[in-house]
Amino acid sequence: NCIVAEIELHNEYFVLSEGIWRKADDDFCRAVTDFIDNVLQEYPVPARYHNINISDMGRKQNREEVFNAKYCELNENAFLFDQAKLRIGQSRKDKEFCDILEYKDEAPADIIHVKKYSGSSFLNYLSSQARFYCEMFLSDEVFLKEIRTYIDTSEHPKKNDFLNYIKEQQADVTGKDYAVKLWILYDKTKPAPSKAGLPLMAKYEIKITYDRLRNVHKYREISLSMIPVGIVNFKTRKRP
Repeated sequence: NCIVAEIELHNEYFVLSEGIWRKADDDFCRAVTDFIDNVLQEYPVPARYHNINISDMGRKQNREEVFNAKYCELNENAFLFDQAKLRIGQSRKDKEFCDILEYKDEAPADIIHVKKYSGSSFLNYLSSQARFYCEMFLSDEVFLKEIRTYIDTSEHPKKNDFLNYIKEQQADVTGKDYAVKLWILYDKTKPAPSKAGLPLMAKYEIKITYDRLRNVHKYREISLSMIPVGIVNFKTRKRP
């Protein structure tokens, strides 16, 4: 039932796709590994945000949105965008921009995207989502207006600080005023994942995101963080 998988054997990578194992190009692997080891910055998140229990007892699931809400509750400089329903262009009103926007009276503001550590596909989605929304933020006037309106109609005590920082005119919104942070939540009872230990294709997706946002759109920085959280092991009883 496996659709996509990858293994490392004798310092070589092999990827399973559509039932066929293929060896990853050595130069490709070296370029991705060099980027992860020597370019991508990994930063710790303050300990006060560690070990947040992310269980949703009603749904019997561990969910990023629980962490995001608690983080914003603990941090007055953080604005919650998770679960926001925003529009890009003429599309449906179902976009989020990011999970958390953080601003501390100094540049840059942090655009934060959060995902649980649960395999390559979820990490790929984390990178591609950050890339897409950050590109739209710099180019789509409808999206920018939706973001500002969402902030303006909130009851956040520092909403005026956010509105003063996020320029009203699209031409004045530039990547250099923002840093993009990719946060990975992991079970606090298990060893912390390392950026070097991430799946090859997840590393590649992070590299693509970095190249687009940092080198093309000139965002101030793109970084990675691993955050321990409380996980509940929800077990489903089998019917007799």
